[in-house]
Amino acid sequence: MRPNALKTRLIFFRLVCVVLLIVSAAYYQTTSGAPRTNSDLDPIVLNAVFQDTLTYAGDDAPFRSAPGEPPKELLVSMTPVRYHFMRGNVLERTDESAWRDLSLQQNWSAQEAADHLQQRQDAMDEFAPFVPDDKRIRIHRPLTTVERKENPYDEMFNRPLQVSSPGYSRSRNLALVYTTIAWSAHGGYGIFILERKGGGWRVIVRQYTLYV
Repeated sequence: MRPNALKTRLIFFRLVCVVLLIVSAAYYQTTSGAPRTNSDLDPIVLNAVFQDTLTYAGDDAPFRSAPGEPPKELLVSMTPVRYHFMRGNVLERTDESAWRDLSLQQNWSAQEAADHLQQRQDAMDEFAPFVPDDKRIRIHRPLTTVERKENPYDEMFNRPLQVSSPGYSRSRNLALVYTTIAWSAHGGYGIFILERKGGGWRVIVRQYTLYV
């Protein structure tokens, strides 16, 4: 190889290394201040799910104060969903329209999040109980044995929203949460996919499957 050609390649290689270092430093600066661990992210993501449920009033909304109106308050459980999840369960598309706007990258990240959710469930890595941000969100207190005997139908009508520990993509910028609603005529489950945007999280997929 000619000396000039070798020199040119070395210069190009050094330039590439410099660019990679600059990009890595910029990425670190923009994300280093953001929560990255499960324990940091879990309450933020789950609060976003609760807020979305509290404001959603579509035809498939499991909680409504009246047709077309969101619930006035929301009862949630701090006991995580403990199913043994598989990727196919949490990415099941019962309503294709809820998923149609996802990009190829978002679909790929959702698969990573589904795998992470399964890993967390298998390892019993559960979110820690926390106090929701909104005062309209009440934490469900399970009835004692005596209370259950005195009010056998209470838990049927006071149905809490129960959520899984979130699963995260490798970038930690996409989260997946599985939700369940206690059995009744309108029980069922929901799948939420959220994406980090700026300083917050927004729901990009909301899919409810209700039992009728």
